[in-house]
Amino acid sequence: MKTSFLSTEGNALVDALNLSISEAEELFFVSAFGSDGGMSLIQSEFDRLMCRGGAARFIFDISQGMTSPTLIENIATYPGEARVKICTRDTSGRFLHSKLYLFRGENTNQLICGSNNFSMGGLVSNHEIALKLNDVDEDIWKSSSDYAQKIWNSSFSIDPVLHPEIFKKYCELHDQRKKFDFSENFSNEIFELSEIIKEINDLNSIDTQSVDTIYFIGALAANIKYQKLKEANAGKFYFKFRSQKLNSGNEDEGYITNVVDGVRLGDIKLAQFSTLRKWAQRLARFIEEYSKVFDQNAEISIEDKTEKSVNVQFSLQFSKPNRLWQVLLDYTMMCLHSSGEEYSTQLPKSIKNLSPELSIQFFQGYMDFRARLSDSDRAGTQGKLRIGVQVDKNSHKFLYEAQKYLENAHGFEVNVNNGAARGKDNLLRITADKNTWKLFRSTWQRQIDKTFADFNLSLHS
Repeated sequence: MKTSFLSTEGNALVDALNLSISEAEELFFVSAFGSDGGMSLIQSEFDRLMCRGGAARFIFDISQGMTSPTLIENIATYPGEARVKICTRDTSGRFLHSKLYLFRGENTNQLICGSNNFSMGGLVSNHEIALKLNDVDEDIWKSSSDYAQKIWNSSFSIDPVLHPEIFKKYCELHDQRKKFDFSENFSNEIFELSEIIKEINDLNSIDTQSVDTIYFIGALAANIKYQKLKEANAGKFYFKFRSQKLNSGNEDEGYITNVVDGVRLGDIKLAQFSTLRKWAQRLARFIEEYSKVFDQNAEISIEDKTEKSVNVQFSLQFSKPNRLWQVLLDYTMMCLHSSGEEYSTQLPKSIKNLSPELSIQFFQGYMDFRARLSDSDRAGTQGKLRIGVQVDKNSHKFLYEAQKYLENAHGFEVNVNNGAARGKDNLLRITADKNTWKLFRSTWQRQIDKTFADFNLSLHS
């Protein structure tokens, strides 16, 4: 492990950040506050990371009213796998004051830790210092990653996109602070906001309020046929990520692309095996990291059976009873037929009672395992490109409930292909429009979906 001393002198901190981003596949930035100026210093390298299928997470404190609302909004709406959370003071009055920058690479991990906030002042104009660790050893990387995960999943952090009322209130407090700086009233309002966020994140309501738990249930729904009741009762659950076979008979064999009638729609051509394998590994890591919020000794095992198509299988084993285990077990039981042998996917009743902003997380989890995006998914009226979403052939109820819910709650155009009579899986075909990116977390899916959407809109504008 090599350690370097950095300061703002000679632009050393900015250069180090950009170099680390260029060598990374995933970022995780934890900072007391962030500004648009800080983002501008890494924007070009960040864009390149997203374009090559990378991922990023940012979390900022809002207790001091200093983090820029426009920065939060820009990250949250970035057309790639970028997520942002905001956090407030905890019950003892402590707020996030850390500055930790993690860079996960294919072959090595790096981190930068020091006094520098993610801002123009913290990276350029103030006297700031940091240490950069290259080829971080396993113990330090685990400790650093666990710390970032703890902040991300704390009861005082929240996703501003899914709770716009919280974000709106913060925007008002940010403007207030700019005008009057700190005041007793400001502190009281921040404390009240903290209490609201804690209530939303209360573990007792995890199955109806937690974004990641709702996503997790969707992922389990996509894999329900692989579950085994005896093992689910013992805390073990199975997941499989499988892709469509390689495109064949054209120059794009081996790539994720979107060619229709010999014409490529947009400039997207991603190597299929490497892109999908990395995404499968990222899904497995999410399942492991979130499970450890409830059970630090939860374990995940991964088996890569990729040959002619991508096939990555992984199993999750809890070590002790916990709320997440119970939620997953309850859903597994709900999907079990009376025969006690077969499963059929069900739309959870709790999902129907959620806001569209929250319920979409269930479908994201499902579609990240079951959606297909390729040139073969063109169907229906000329100019309508559709995303094919597989539904197990015995899950007729879910097929039609999902269609109705996606149409009514989210306004999507959805067609059903019932293949049960032919002994084949059913298919939901969702027309790619400007809103369908909400159905996916993965960058590669969003990229192709956006191109489909642009094509549709150009024909109907």
